[in-house]
Amino acid sequence: MANLRMIDVNFVREPKIGLLLGVLGAILVYTCYRRYTRISVSHVPGPEPESFILGNLPEIFQSQAGVPDFKYQRQFGGVVRIKGLLGEDRLLISDPKALQYIFHTSGYGFLKWSERTEISRVLMGRGLLWADGEIDMCL
Repeated sequence: MANLRMIDVNFVREPKIGLLLGVLGAILVYTCYRRYTRISVSHVPGPEPESFILGNLPEIFQSQAGVPDFKYQRQFGGVVRIKGLLGEDRLLISDPKALQYIFHTSGYGFLKWSERTEISRVLMGRGLLWADGEIDMCL
């Protein structure tokens, strides 16, 4: 009878370990899937981030308007990779041909930063600067 009770205790503990391993395995598979199916911009040159948490955003938002943009353009060219929150890659584009393609040819494929969209809504209401995606097509 003592052996039977020992088996019952182990049976209760094993599903927890199995569930934990299953969740960790699912997270690993999802991370690998996201890593290999998204478009990588890691080859695009850009400045080193000031911190992992805030990236290059403090320099961009706390400097005079355009100063970091022009500095990055002189150093790295018309397309620059900057780091956003928690290491997120973002592109700063100042090349005229690239901007023409983005705004005139396929503008709806390039969505605006959610932070900038919210700032536009708070400061100026729900207008053209705020609109994005399907909402922008209706305006």
